[in-house]
Amino acid sequence: MDLVYESAVKLDPARTQLSLQVEEIETIVKHIAELRAVDRTRAEREAFVQFQLQGIDDVDPRAGEVDELAHERKRLRHGERLRDLVERAASRLESEDGLCDQLARVASDLRAAAELDEALEPLARAADVCWAELREAAAGATKYLESAEADPNRLSAVEERLFRLEGVLRQHGPTIADVLAAQQRLARELADIRGAESRIVDEEQALADRLPAVEERALALSLQRKRAAERLGASISSELAELGMGGARVRVEVEPLPPREASLTLAVGNARLGRDGIDRVEFLIAPNKGIEPRPLRKIASGGELSRALLALKRVLAESGPAGLYVFDEVDAGVGGAVAERIGAAIADVARHHQVLCITHLAPIAAFADAHFVISKSDVKDSAGDRTTSNVQRLSGAGVVQEVARMLAGAKVGSAAIAAAEDLLAESRKAKKAMAARGDDIKPAPAKQFLAKPTQPPKRKRA
Repeated sequence: MDLVYESAVKLDPARTQLSLQVEEIETIVKHIAELRAVDRTRAEREAFVQFQLQGIDDVDPRAGEVDELAHERKRLRHGERLRDLVERAASRLESEDGLCDQLARVASDLRAAAELDEALEPLARAADVCWAELREAAAGATKYLESAEADPNRLSAVEERLFRLEGVLRQHGPTIADVLAAQQRLARELADIRGAESRIVDEEQALADRLPAVEERALALSLQRKRAAERLGASISSELAELGMGGARVRVEVEPLPPREASLTLAVGNARLGRDGIDRVEFLIAPNKGIEPRPLRKIASGGELSRALLALKRVLAESGPAGLYVFDEVDAGVGGAVAERIGAAIADVARHHQVLCITHLAPIAAFADAHFVISKSDVKDSAGDRTTSNVQRLSGAGVVQEVARMLAGAKVGSAAIAAAEDLLAESRKAKKAMAARGDDIKPAPAKQFLAKPTQPPKRKRA
């Protein structure tokens, strides 16, 4: 048993390392496939990407350009109206006896008045400011008129530019920022397409460099598995003999994974290479002598499956990811000494994992660390007649009483009580001996099975 466990533990690092290496070369293989797919349509795709990129490059858009041109187009379209309005305003400001002249006289009068009454000084300053601002507005209007001459050619150029920008916006927009991002993306794709052939060569060389080490590790792991499988099969067969299946023989078959018809499939020889190696593992069983082993999942009965699982977990008691094991029908077709051995085996597994066992046999139930009885009762309520299941945890005398009932049947006498007490005492001694031989792992707490005990129901099974 120790040799089997030691083998299982020693294979974990090798499998983990192989998984990392296979993941790495799977990435390379996938990249090669992508590059080859690009290469197969390279000429057509290159022409298309080049055409798209050239369309953007020819327009050469600039951030913010659309808003600027739209504003300029609006100004050019209404140039004559703008000139008339500004010219009229300028005339009213700067003509003889216009607003500027009138305000200048107002400001002059207020300054003269302020020399006589200082209280008018703020009004004089305000008039001076207004006069200065009006003069500035008049100068600005004049300057605008000098530069705002009608230019039909410029309007045509602006509209043509906006038309071209709207074309690339329809294809790659809706904004200029989107167009510029598309320009960069297309440029990168074009560079990738033109460099695909050389990258395929580089990736294939990287794959060739890594494959030999991966193949060597996969073959070594497969050989180790086959050796461990022989010991595991023999150990499970030995355990099954202890569990009342003396004629049963288990073989752990390690066979190559069948290849798949896919371009991305990795292979070592005729076996498919995956992240767990090149092996397919299956448990075979021959329930009786003279019968060829066949898949356990196909020919084993419910009780045989439960005992096979128990034997496997007994052999690999300290390994396995599961925190809870459930055994049902493990007592099918057995009794007496065999039932006692099954109970001891389950108790041994329970030192390392939580175990829930459903049984009708007292020799098995006696090994439990926590006892529950399940019963059914008929109830009648607003929903009508129905049957409910109840679970009750037992302790102390309740455990003795239930084990005695399992031994004697419906009528429990003093002899059955005494036999139950002896059976429970012997099971406790056996569990102490197991703990002395192995590590000191405490059994899983019973509260994981049942959060809160129910009211005592009519007992039917344990």
